[in-house]
Parts: sequence; C-alpha cells; structure tokens
Amino acid sequence: IKEHTTKYNEIQNDYLRRRAALEKSAKKDSKKKSEPSSPDHGSSTIEQDLAALDAEMTQKLIDLKDKQQQQLLNLRQEQYYSEKYQKREHIKLLIQKLTDVAEECQNNQLKKLKEICEKEKKELKKKMDKKRQEKITEAKSKDKSQMEEEKTEMIRSYIQEVVQYIKRLEEAQSKRQEKLVEKHKEIRQQILDEKPKSW
Repeated sequence: IKEHTTKYNEIQNDYLRRRAALEKSAKKDSKKKSEPSSPDHGSSTIEQDLAALDAEMTQKLIDLKDKQQQQLLNLRQEQYYSEKYQKREHIKLLIQKLTDVAEECQNNQLKKLKEICEKEKKELKKKMDKKRQEKITEAKSKDKSQMEEEKTEMIRSYIQEVVQYIKRLEEAQSKRQEKLVEKHKEIRQQILDEKPKSW
C-alpha cells in the first residue's frame, strides 16, 4: 500500500509539474506572438498537449490500479496456499502422532496378552502336575503289579489330557489375539479415515 501511495504521488506530482510547465510555456508564447493567426494556432497546440497529458495521466492511473489489483490477488493466492499447506502439514503431524500412540498402546496390549497366555499355560501345567501326583500317591497304596499297570495308564492318560488342555487353551488364546489385532486394525483405519479427502 505504501509503495502504491508513493507511486500515485509521483504520477500526480509529475502531472502537475508538466501541466504547470505547459501552461507557463503557453503564456510566454502568447505574449511573444504578434501575428493575429498565431495565438489561435498556439492555443490549439497547447490544448492538444494538455489533453494528451490528461490522457497519459489517466492511463498511468489505470495501469497503477490494475497492477495494484494483480498484486493483491497474487498476495491473497499466496496466503491461501500457505494456509492450506500449513493445515495439511498440521493434520499429517496429528495423524502420525495418533498412529504412533495407537501402535505403542497396541504393542503393549499384545505384550501383556502374551504374558497372560504364558502364565495361563504355567498354571495349567502346575494344576495337571498336582493332579498327576495325587493319582500316583493314590496308586501307591495298591499292590505292585496293579500299581505299575495303573501308573502306565495314568501317565498315558495324563499326557493326552495335558495335550488336550494346552490345545484348547492355545486356541482360546489365539482367538483372543486375533480379536485384539482386528480391533487394532479398526482403530488404525479410523485414524486414517479422519484424513481430509481432498489431498
């Protein structure tokens, strides 16, 4: 704005200076001329010069106004794209932070689930060992041949039982993990869905 005000003042001052010079020159010429036809011719030339000066001044002001409007338009466009870029970068940063936090939480949940699964397996084995020991103690009170037979059957039965229990436990744990991983995917997708579409 300051630049345009200065330019406008320059044009105005130049115009006034040149007009004053033309008018002064016209007065001098009219005093010097003695022929009756010359003043009319001189007057006509001065009027033409003044009209040309006015037209030049008008054109300069129009050009200045056009230039000012174009600069304002360019400035506004620059501001618009700058704001758009900053907004996009801000959203990108937020989405990245959300994704990082979600991944950290999800990794912690999976780690905790793994710990729980290991603990459950240990507890199951402990429980089964205790049950086996009880059966062995019970079998000891019977005669030797019967005890050996029952012991063999008991070990075979125990192994099958342990295998079945562990298999069922692992299936249940696997389903829990699948559900958790699926939930994690949904959360990450929700974060991505928050992204503006017009990128």
